[in-house]
Amino acid sequence: MNVEATMRNSVLSSIHRVDTKMDSVAEQLSTGKRELNAAEKGVVTRLNADVSGYAAATSNINKSQGVVSVAQAALESVADIVSEMKKLATQSADGSTSAGDKDKLQETFASLMSQIDDLVGSAEIDGVNLISAAATDVVTQVGLSATDQFTISAQKTDVTTLGINALDIGSGGDASAAITALETAIGSVSASQSSLSANNVGLESREKTILSLSENLSETVSSIEDANLEQLRLDLEQLKTQKSVDLFLIGVINEQATSVLSIMR
Repeated sequence: MNVEATMRNSVLSSIHRVDTKMDSVAEQLSTGKRELNAAEKGVVTRLNADVSGYAAATSNINKSQGVVSVAQAALESVADIVSEMKKLATQSADGSTSAGDKDKLQETFASLMSQIDDLVGSAEIDGVNLISAAATDVVTQVGLSATDQFTISAQKTDVTTLGINALDIGSGGDASAAITALETAIGSVSASQSSLSANNVGLESREKTILSLSENLSETVSSIEDANLEQLRLDLEQLKTQKSVDLFLIGVINEQATSVLSIMR
């Protein structure tokens, strides 16, 4: 192979390398992401998986917060109803209340009792109910580890669990006993409200922690992936200059080859 051919091939190879690099730089400028080596890709893959895991955990927490919120709203109404029932029982227990009035009070009393179970039964989201007679603890996955869980204790608040299902304040019932039972029920409802409030605080705390961890991981990924756009623009200009030089050299080589062929003729 003569000198001109060797030089031409060398310059053409240089042009090919420059074009490849220019394509790479243009892609990085377009996406804002730099090319990663194998080790960096492995780190980014792992960190992105963790970010996705934290996003799922946050979704779990939000769902559980919804379940708790519905239960809290229902308990607030139950507390009001039980207080009203105690008021009726107190009226019925008074010696000046006639038998007929006691029976009328009992009708209202029974209606309120029925409303409690209606409220409790409807306090669910996606089939999850924290206060029904069949309620079970809700275990929420709040982290990446299988053991990173948060348990929300069931707070059964149906009339049977509250111990008020058999109360009767009518003329044939015992209004005084009903007052005592309702006082205990009010205490139970209040304790359940406190428990759910504490659980809600715990979920909010976990959510804040997870969001902070996820944000830090995302920033780490960005620090690895994000390209230095200013440097890439400088690199692109240098590559364009290099290509211009290579094209000029190709032109010179071609001219020289033409001149040699002309002399040989």
